[in-house]
Amino acid sequence: MVYEDQDNDPNDMHEVGVKLSAILNREGGSIVYNYDFGDAWLHTITLEAIISSPIALCVDAARACPPEDCGGVNGYEQLVSTLSNAKHHQHGGYVEWVPRGFKPEAFGVARANTRIREWVPLLQRLDKDDVDY
Repeated sequence: MVYEDQDNDPNDMHEVGVKLSAILNREGGSIVYNYDFGDAWLHTITLEAIISSPIALCVDAARACPPEDCGGVNGYEQLVSTLSNAKHHQHGGYVEWVPRGFKPEAFGVARANTRIREWVPLLQRLDKDDVDY
């Protein structure tokens, strides 16, 4: 699923008006989502199981959300490496740049699912009003 057809691939689609359930509808199925074309943050989203739940839930992930504009995957890896090495010549600058308390390895499934649940009422209203989101 992409925001626009970057490479004229006929299998790419614009996400507006497409429900996830229309393209990801069998267990084990997966899609690749490009979050940021400039930095090429590609996310593989896999449908692990179909359960009786009104919303999708996160079951696992790795690492905290990277800071904005950190330079894509390679920039994020450099950031993580530099933050873990207090002797690195750029360590102090990176510590000042990242949000206070930033921990690259931190990820909380419970917190992610709380955030998902917070968004559900808004998304349901938009869907009911037939608004493109």
